[in-house]
Amino acid sequence: VKRVGLLGNFGGVILGCSLGMINLLFIDTSMSSELKMQALNDEQGLTFEVEASNKVRRDATAFIVRGPDIDGTLASMTAALASGGYSLVELHASSRESNAGGSKVEDTFIVRPCGSKTQIDDDTLDEVSRSLLEATKHPILAHSLKSQIAELEADDNKLISRAKKLEELIEDEQINVINRKENTLLPKKEILEVVELHHAK
Repeated sequence: VKRVGLLGNFGGVILGCSLGMINLLFIDTSMSSELKMQALNDEQGLTFEVEASNKVRRDATAFIVRGPDIDGTLASMTAALASGGYSLVELHASSRESNAGGSKVEDTFIVRPCGSKTQIDDDTLDEVSRSLLEATKHPILAHSLKSQIAELEADDNKLISRAKKLEELIEDEQINVINRKENTLLPKKEILEVVELHHAK
């Protein structure tokens, strides 16, 4: 009975794996270097589409982003590519009127890994495409950049001020001044330190 049960389990596993592998026979391997993704912008309810392809050029990867014309999305996507370690070789931007009203844009990014003259690996296309889609949700606007720079400068000035105060406190701890009117006798060691400090000046 145990043998029959083991054989049944074994046969079930083989049958299940075989059924799963049948789908691979119908996959077009020539399309492995292309990827299409869509995302819905939660804040604006607008759809963006990213198409990644290693067939446009042999020495670089093309990312084609289609969606509504929103200020700041181009800068946001460019920043996402740079932060991901990719260099922009070419950039082509075009716009057209959509049937539903408003303008649609098609931005084509020709990209390579930084310091390389090759395409991005097929296995990485999904990750880069998702980063571009995420960037469309957070457009970089000029006024927001200015406000961020102003905040950073203010924080920097605060840090500089605190550093100067700390330096002054450290210097105060290192200096010991004895007035003539003071009758307090100091240990011999501290007197020597004051004398050496005076000669050093």
